[in-house]
Amino acid sequence: MEKIDKIFSVKANGHSMLPILQDGDIIEYIQSSFEKIFINDIVLIYQKNELIAHRVIYKTKSICITRGDNNFIADKPLKKGSILAKVVRFKRHNKWHGLQDLYYVQSNFYLKEIIKIETLLKLYKIPHVFIKGVLVSLRYEKAIPKRIYGDCDVLIQRSEYKKIVNMFSKLGYGLICKPPSSFTSLKKPNELAEVSFSKMVNNVPIIFDVHFEAAFLISQLKGMNFIFPKNKLMKFSSGILERREEIKINNTDYPLCSVSDQILYLALHILNHNFSDSIRYEFLSTVIKRKATKKLFNDLTQTILENELEGYVYPVFLLINKYYKKTIPQNFISSIEPPPFRKWMAKNIIEKVDIFSHDAQELKKVFNLFFLSAEPVWKKILLFFEPETALAVLWVTRKRCRIILQLTRFKLTHTSKEKFHYKKEGI
Repeated sequence: MEKIDKIFSVKANGHSMLPILQDGDIIEYIQSSFEKIFINDIVLIYQKNELIAHRVIYKTKSICITRGDNNFIADKPLKKGSILAKVVRFKRHNKWHGLQDLYYVQSNFYLKEIIKIETLLKLYKIPHVFIKGVLVSLRYEKAIPKRIYGDCDVLIQRSEYKKIVNMFSKLGYGLICKPPSSFTSLKKPNELAEVSFSKMVNNVPIIFDVHFEAAFLISQLKGMNFIFPKNKLMKFSSGILERREEIKINNTDYPLCSVSDQILYLALHILNHNFSDSIRYEFLSTVIKRKATKKLFNDLTQTILENELEGYVYPVFLLINKYYKKTIPQNFISSIEPPPFRKWMAKNIIEKVDIFSHDAQELKKVFNLFFLSAEPVWKKILLFFEPETALAVLWVTRKRCRIILQLTRFKLTHTSKEKFHYKKEGI
């Protein structure tokens, strides 16, 4: 490969970095040493005679792992010589845009909307807590997110549904009708575990997910009550609201989760994504490192055990210690250790999970929730007698069998042609 200048430009080709980089953009890079590359930097990689721009999602002293923002699968680990430079800015429609400027613009729009929403929530006297988004990043990282994010999450009581719809409507938001998944929901909007509102601000989508309960189950399935009883879920969700703290950010007070509840919610959010996506682990480990105290872990242990969540979060804390230099004290991990079978299942899941990719398989999530639940086995089995669950499992299984069959046919046909070719050529 020819020597390159310290600052240079390359035309983007592909869609792996959507929405931030688009096909045809002119991307400006600056050469950077491995030591000056950080998580969330977008870097230029040289692999298999190709130049690829992907985001750094994990880094140690000797290797780093990258993934395209629009990709589910992470790239193979990179050594120092594989990274050539990092992105500084890009040109689209003859106008240059700095990456940091783009992140700032999005967060600035969100913060302005949050101020309006917070004003009305207090005016309507609606108890609420911001559980995910730019406010949480500002509290724990003292900075806006260094990537484009999808939404901001707020937890409120279900009884406030009508007020919430009215409030967002006054602010110009529309209710998002999400497309059905493998697990078809027959519920009305006011019966869902969450609803979403969106509007465009200067061509930037602003989305708020309003949760009526802590989000870690598959809310579309009625049988979730057999996995985690509704009364326990509502008690846990109410506890998050009761323990909220007023935190001053940019001279305004906002209700945010207590530190222990924030850690627990982030851990359950990782469960919600099949224990995948290292960016979530990275942020959770940052929260723990900056706020860890003996009292914090005692409070966290108490909440986990009271709500019987140990099976769900035990794998998360083990994985954090595996990849993030033993962030979690061993005595805390021992205190939330599930019974033998669920402990074995948790370790079995850990062996197979790829935290650097993004796994959205709903069927896998069903089985994770099933095997790690603290409920009796006889009760959990009732989940699969629910028509929605049974149909969804059959649909997903049928779909996967068809894919496997197609791949098998392709492989057999391809192998057969190769053998014929070899025979014809006398090999």
